[in-house]
Amino acid sequence: MLLIDAINPIDPDSERAHNLRITGERDKYRTRQKLKYPDGVIVESAGVAFEGGQIEYELKNVEPGKDVYIVWRMDYAHGDWEAEVEANDRRQANCICAGSDRKARWRNWVYVVPAEHVREVTLRMKIKPVTAGRDSNMFELWAYQPVKRG
Repeated sequence: MLLIDAINPIDPDSERAHNLRITGERDKYRTRQKLKYPDGVIVESAGVAFEGGQIEYELKNVEPGKDVYIVWRMDYAHGDWEAEVEANDRRQANCICAGSDRKARWRNWVYVVPAEHVREVTLRMKIKPVTAGRDSNMFELWAYQPVKRG
């Protein structure tokens, strides 16, 4: 896998470069957490959380015709949510976050945009949570694409 882009949601330069915006939210806040992964590794990270509305951003350096793996660090304490997803204005499968964990709260959550929907060098993403009463959060985001072999 090749890292093609990364977003730091609380860095103003990263926000601007990726047109990151949260709109229509009932509540939005920045947060810094020092939590652990299930394997016991402890990481401190800062990010954004919001309830209601949607988050939009653009991924750069995309190679058309290849799957894009979007991975973001999230606080999994309040999981069990679902979100509608669009990629370049095309509806995708919902992102489903099943389960939760109040002890090992960090997860690197993965969502794949299939190659047939990756047609441009920029991937405009829109994620709209549809589960009532749940806040969504993103601490860091990385985008990967497979490397061709041979």
